[in-house]
Amino acid sequence: MHSLGSSDQIFHWSRDILMALVRRQVSTLAVRMEISRLTSGNREHVIEVSAGKIMLASPITFDLLPAWRFSAFVDMLAAFDPGLTERA
Repeated sequence: MHSLGSSDQIFHWSRDILMALVRRQVSTLAVRMEISRLTSGNREHVIEVSAGKIMLASPITFDLLPAWRFSAFVDMLAAFDPGLTERA
């Protein structure tokens, strides 16, 4: 996996939660390593404060939860954020 494929799906629930659905014929560890590589770059933001500008670097972190571990979609959502099932 060098990038997300055409059959991959991304869902955005809140400011800090994205869910990517990817189907691969490799181990969970291999998927984790590849997503880690794809997201390894810091996102840099410049903010202005009274004395000048400050650059903030914010890394992207993620959890990998294989779908086969869950018996229902709502259980998978609750694993990310229990509040998701209340809002869905």
